[in-house]
Amino acid sequence: MVNVIGLGYIGLPTALMLASHGADVVGTDCKKELVDMLSSGKTTFKEDGLDELFDSAVKAGIKFTTEYQKTDTYIVSVPTPYDKNTKKIDASYVVKAVSDVLEVCAPGATVVIESTVSPGTIDKFVRPAVSKTGKSVKLVHAPERIIPGNMVYELINNNRTIGADDKETGEKIKNLYSLFCNGEIVITDIKTAEMTKVVENTFRAVNIAFANELAKICDSDNMDVYEIIKICNMHPRVNILSPGPGVGGHCIPVDPWFLVGDYPELAKVIGKALEVNESMPAFVLEKAREIMRKEGKADLSKIRQSRGTDFRLRLS
Repeated sequence: MVNVIGLGYIGLPTALMLASHGADVVGTDCKKELVDMLSSGKTTFKEDGLDELFDSAVKAGIKFTTEYQKTDTYIVSVPTPYDKNTKKIDASYVVKAVSDVLEVCAPGATVVIESTVSPGTIDKFVRPAVSKTGKSVKLVHAPERIIPGNMVYELINNNRTIGADDKETGEKIKNLYSLFCNGEIVITDIKTAEMTKVVENTFRAVNIAFANELAKICDSDNMDVYEIIKICNMHPRVNILSPGPGVGGHCIPVDPWFLVGDYPELAKVIGKALEVNESMPAFVLEKAREIMRKEGKADLSKIRQSRGTDFRLRLS
């Protein structure tokens, strides 16, 4: 049996996918109202294909509870925010979930951490928590790689990374994910798996920041940033993204800060890029105000700063 801990945007689809592909699954969450809603046959958020996947998993016998189960395989998918002052990861949710697992798990159980963590988090925070109990468990890091809005498709088709201390454990978890994952599954060590997930999101954040900074430069000298990007992208080795009003979602605004917090003297480009992205909501808001003043629209009370809105940034 697989006990999936945390039934949010990542944990729930993972639990449903495993159950609908033949695994014996129990989903656990500390929020009783969430568990009650799932147990009553209702999903807790909307996503393309999720209701159908939920129905399939229920028919396959998935169960939902607030209780941790005694079994040999756990998948932990809980939040990993960062400290706004230090920029370092807050690993407390992961440590608490693993500690709760250790109270009930079978000896030699495998604990898979899907939550995105900074490189070294498992060594610095999770292993000490395990050592305190004296229990022998195998730790694995299998970072999620899905985006809200396309979760079901990406769970099936995206490549995955399995970080493990030994090949046997890595192969065991690879076989588990292979029940539903059609993408390539790579086995590596835990710290490499931690780093690759953070680097993926950091790469995207830095490229978004370049487009956003380019928008500011073009605006300062009355140039059309979209025309410039369109022409530049005709080059076979150039692929500039479109600027926007900031960065939304669960990952890109958060995960790159882990590197800034852990390597403040080295992650200079990353830190500046994140600052550019965080400045965009205020920049776009001010551009909207300028346009309204120019058009004689005096009522600015309905303009609000927000994050993650999907619209083209027209600066002229």
